[in-house]
Formats: sequence, structure tokens, C-alpha cells
Amino acid sequence: WGKKMGSEPPLEFSDVYHVVRGSLNPGRVRIQPDKVTFKSSRTGKIDQFSGPELDEVHWMRSAKGYEMKLVLTNGNSFRLQGFKEPDGDRLSSKVGKWFDKKGRT
Repeated sequence: WGKKMGSEPPLEFSDVYHVVRGSLNPGRVRIQPDKVTFKSSRTGKIDQFSGPELDEVHWMRSAKGYEMKLVLTNGNSFRLQGFKEPDGDRLSSKVGKWFDKKGRT
């Protein structure tokens, strides 16, 4: 989680959950101009996706607030819950700018 100097500041969210087969795994997510990184607070495992791996980004209401669903080019998806409604505007503008993807609802 080191910081790069001279680049646009990343978006960081703590208290989010990676959804795996219905279970919620707590952690934090960092969205940077070239990648999305999730670090599990339970296991310490890091999942990272580069911009070219992202095919679609969806924003929707969920049981834990709001959810960002990343659809990858290989057909897999990566779901993150626990966002708040105002986070959607920040995420949409940055994701659109950094990854040339529009957030879909």
C-alpha cells in the first residue's frame, strides 16, 4: 500500500467486503489509474486487476449498502460490497477516466 509520488491520488475504501459464493470477506480496496487492488483483512491475501483485465464495471444496490462488480475479460467477476451511495459518483468518474469504462447500474 505504498504511495507513488507524482501520480493522481488513488481512491481508497476500507470496510468493504469481497463477496465469494455468498460469504463476505472484509478488507479494503484501492483503485489507481492502472489497477484495482483488494486486500483481505482476514487473510492478508491481495487480489489485483490491471486496467486491460477489466471488461465492465457495474454499480448496484446490495445487502451491505452498494456493490461494485468488476467483470473481467476472462469472464470471471469480482464483487465488492459495503460502499455508500455518494461513493458511486467518485467511482464512476475515476473508473471512466482511468480505465475507459462507464459504470453501469
